[in-house]
Amino acid sequence: TLASEFVPLSANQASITVVPAAADPASTVVSGAGMFGAVANVPALFTVRLSDEFGNTLIDGDDVVTGTVSGADTATVSTTYNGAGSYGASYVVTEAGSYTLSMTVNGVDVIVPPSAVLVGPATVDVSKTLLVGLTDGTWVYTAGSDTPASLTIVSRDEFGNLRLGGDDAFAVQVSDGDFAVPVAVVYTTNGEYVATFTTEIAGSFVGDVSL
Repeated sequence: TLASEFVPLSANQASITVVPAAADPASTVVSGAGMFGAVANVPALFTVRLSDEFGNTLIDGDDVVTGTVSGADTATVSTTYNGAGSYGASYVVTEAGSYTLSMTVNGVDVIVPPSAVLVGPATVDVSKTLLVGLTDGTWVYTAGSDTPASLTIVSRDEFGNLRLGGDDAFAVQVSDGDFAVPVAVVYTTNGEYVATFTTEIAGSFVGDVSL
C-alpha cells in the first residue's frame, strides 16, 4: 500500500550543511596598519577577510586574493590563507612616498579605503647622509666674520630616502685639539640640518659629525 512506501521520519533524519555562496568582492573587508602606511624595507601587514553577498564567511580558502602597491616604487602583495575566510597580506617597498593599494578577489577589484598609503623612510644611515657646504672636503671660515660658518647635513636612509621630521640627533664638534668651538645644529626642512659656528681664533680645526 501507499503507507508501506514511507519510512518514519524519526528513522531517516539527515544532517544538512549550507555552504556559503561565492566570494563577493563588494563585501570584502580590508583592515590593518599596512593599508594606511609603512616604513621603507619593513613588511607592511594587513588582513583581507572574505564573505559572500549575504555576509557568510568563506571557509575553504580556495579564492584567489591578489594585490599591488604602486607609486614611487611598485610591489606585489603576498597573501596567505589563515582560515575562517581571513587572508594575511603583506608588501615591502624601499622608496618613501605616497602609494596606492589595489586588491582583487578572483580577478574582481576590491574597494580599499583609503586609496593613499604613505611609506616613510627607514632609519638614518650615516653612509648615505650628505654634507653640503664643504670646499674640496674642507669647511672654510674667516675668523671673526659677521656671517657664521654654515654646514648643511642632509639626513637619508640606506635607500637614499630623505629623513623628514627632524628626529635625528646630529651633533657637530669643531676643535683644534685645545679649543672646542660651540656649534649649533638646527633642523630646517626636507631632511636638512644646518650647523653653524663662529670663532675669532684662526688655525686648523677638525670637524666631526655624529649621531
